[in-house]
Amino acid sequence: NTNIESITLPASLQEMGTFVFDFCDDLVSVDLNGYTVLPEMAFWSCDALKEVKGSENLEDRSCKRKNDVG
Repeated sequence: NTNIESITLPASLQEMGTFVFDFCDDLVSVDLNGYTVLPEMAFWSCDALKEVKGSENLEDRSCKRKNDVG
């Protein structure tokens, strides 16, 4: 959904798929809420994304935005 501006992951979340927020063009803020492993390219083409709260404990930092791929 491209109209989502922010999201807080549920504490009960066990797993997410690759490209989970693919092309969420209006997504500005994500709160990981304790989640520690993000799939590859989780925020692909989320060009408005400015803040990922709770990211200090990530085990897998392979999630990238389109502009980060190089």
